[in-house]
Formats: sequence, structure tokens, C-alpha cells
Amino acid sequence: MRLARKWRYAALLSAALAALLTLIPSVGWVWFGWGYIADNKGILAALPAPPGVQRIYIGSHPYTGDESPITPPDGWGTLATYQAPHLSRDEIVDFYVANLSPGWRYCIDTISTFDPQTNESGEMMGNAIFLKGSALVSVDSLNMLYGGRGTFDIFVDHNRDFEPCRDDAPR
Repeated sequence: MRLARKWRYAALLSAALAALLTLIPSVGWVWFGWGYIADNKGILAALPAPPGVQRIYIGSHPYTGDESPITPPDGWGTLATYQAPHLSRDEIVDFYVANLSPGWRYCIDTISTFDPQTNESGEMMGNAIFLKGSALVSVDSLNMLYGGRGTFDIFVDHNRDFEPCRDDAPR
């Protein structure tokens, strides 16, 4: 009788272990974004790069509309930072507008500005946003303002669920 009980426990333990091993990839896929991030990185790898730039960072981060720590992420954004000391902000944006493959549409978002010395507000060019199907690529060169040179960022989300370009945004 004791031997039968040991076999029963062994069978239950094996079943529990099998269930856990089956669950781990599913949890990793959803909670840790394994597939989502791979798709983002695939888009990033397919993008052209201006001559002479060097990627100095790549990372992915979850986002969610829910503040609960137990809710799985809604998606993952992948950010890559490039060093481009020889290019201006306008040259970076112009490169991507001219060199992305057919099928990508784009807009340039605008940023409100305020000059405290003159008390005047206005708008300036923001990020270049490229869209193809549900994919979004944002070229952020704001840290190169006022003719500065240095670094720019590319943000990728292969499965956006919003429209970032206003109807009146420059194209």
C-alpha cells in the first residue's frame, strides 16, 4: 500500500511539473514580451541607418493603461539610441523620409514652445513618425535642437493601437 501511495505522489508531482513547464513559455510570451520584443527588433533591424552612425543602446520596456502591478503589459516599446556626431537633426529626419521602404507613411508632430523673454508661444518640429500597418517607428532627434549634433533615438512598436498623426500634421 505504501508503494502505491508513493507512485500516486510521483504521478501528481510529474503532472504538476509538466503543467508548470508548459505554463512558463506562455507567461514569458505575455508578461516578458518575448515575441513582442522580437517583432519590434525585426522592424528595427530592417530600417536603414544613415552612413557613419553607431547604435549605442537598445532596450525594450512594457507599457500598460492599467496601473495594477499584476496586469500583463498592453505592449512593449523598443528604443534604440544612435550616435551621429556628423549629422544635424534635419539631416536625420530627411534621411528616414527619403530612405524608408515604400508603404511607410509619415507625419511630423509639433511641440508647443514658449519663450519667457518675449512671452511668445509657438510650435516647432517634433518627432518624425512613420506608420506601416500597425507598426510605428518614431525618429526622435529633439536632443539635437538648435543645430546640435550628437545622438538620436528610434522608438519601435509593431502593434500600436492608436493614431499618432493628426489629420493636419505636416507630411
